[in-house]
Amino acid sequence: MEFLTFILIFCSSILFRKEINAAPVNKISSEELKVLVYEISNSSKLQELYSKEIMMRKEECNCGDKGQCFFDENGETLCICYDGFLDLWTDGERICKECNCGEKGRCKFDEQGEKVCMCDAGYVDLGVGYEKTCK
Repeated sequence: MEFLTFILIFCSSILFRKEINAAPVNKISSEELKVLVYEISNSSKLQELYSKEIMMRKEECNCGDKGQCFFDENGETLCICYDGFLDLWTDGERICKECNCGEKGRCKFDEQGEKVCMCDAGYVDLGVGYEKTCK
């Protein structure tokens, strides 16, 4: 069940996230996604390999309690963060950090790890530091 949850979270995060700092992914139909999830979840060899890899690397991967940690195809950590949080990489560590600009904007972090609100037309970024919001 944990393996299926991993696949669903990972696939949905790629397909439905507004922004992702990863290589572009070809979009697939929902039917193709269902087939892929079914095939992967029913592959005992893949499940066995996945379980071993997770057990070996679990201590290396920590995004905090606001997301889940996975490894990309290059073995690098990847945080899939819950709504209102973004994957922030500072000082060689990744963590899901709060990043919410309200309903009228999107949030990101700049190179220094500072919160930046990108507001919809007609709205401005108010506040200072992590209190910023689009109003």
